[in-house]
Amino acid sequence: MIKPKTIPIERARFQQKLTNPVFAFALDLVSGRAPGFATYKVEKPIVFDYDIKSTDFPVNEAVYSAFKKFAQDKFKFAPAAIDREREFVERTLRTELVTAAYGSQTSFQVFNEYDDQLLKAIELFPQAKQLALSGERARVAGTTQKTPNN
Repeated sequence: MIKPKTIPIERARFQQKLTNPVFAFALDLVSGRAPGFATYKVEKPIVFDYDIKSTDFPVNEAVYSAFKKFAQDKFKFAPAAIDREREFVERTLRTELVTAAYGSQTSFQVFNEYDDQLLKAIELFPQAKQLALSGERARVAGTTQKTPNN
């Protein structure tokens, strides 16, 4: 069993405060206003029904550092506080970037990459298939062993 991740309310409130700078920085990236990040500019209409790849809008060290400076300069966030929420920042920023290029439905795929329960379920699919096949074989074997004398 995989328990869902939970966080204290104080941390959730801080993450909520981070959403404005994340969104503002994402807008700068997709509009081409962030120097040095031309590959993040979105210049085409939204492409719906797209399966994202790990190479689509990666939040690498350079992007993360630029965001941290942006949040510190424009929103007065302490760098150490941002670092404590790095996973949240990376996930949320990538979600915003994917939304700009592929729409909100596709952006849910980013959250799936962080969902421990979903990842475990996907990992167990081969086992589930084997279990279902074994059960079907046992059912078929059980019905063929019965004699129709009654």
